[in-house]
Amino acid sequence: MPLLLSVANSFKERWTTYVAEEYEDGEEQLLYCDLAELAKHIASPESSQNTQELKEIFAVVERILENGTYAASEAITVGLLEDLWYYSGQLTDQQTLFEKHFGIQTRYWYSEVIRFWTGESEFIGQGPGNPRLI
Repeated sequence: MPLLLSVANSFKERWTTYVAEEYEDGEEQLLYCDLAELAKHIASPESSQNTQELKEIFAVVERILENGTYAASEAITVGLLEDLWYYSGQLTDQQTLFEKHFGIQTRYWYSEVIRFWTGESEFIGQGPGNPRLI
């Protein structure tokens, strides 16, 4: 989460409020819930217009998917990309505003989320062209 927070400047105020409302001092934070909050922010109409920030956020996402641990990659896929699809209206024009900033890994895993939730595959990562297997 720190890498993503370092480039999501417009999210900082929302993040501070979210943490204060959701967690007690010293309480362990829940990564998937935290990533869902970032997904809500990215999917918002205001954020989806911030081209430079979106480029930076998705560059970090791509780096995590390419070089991160399995757990980190899974958190990005299920905790961020899946919620991003949900909060952006599931296959609406809103998605095209941030999809153009996706790298190869992000594009693949995002499409896998969509394939899973639309019933085209039984699990995420089943589709052809899995970049982890190439």
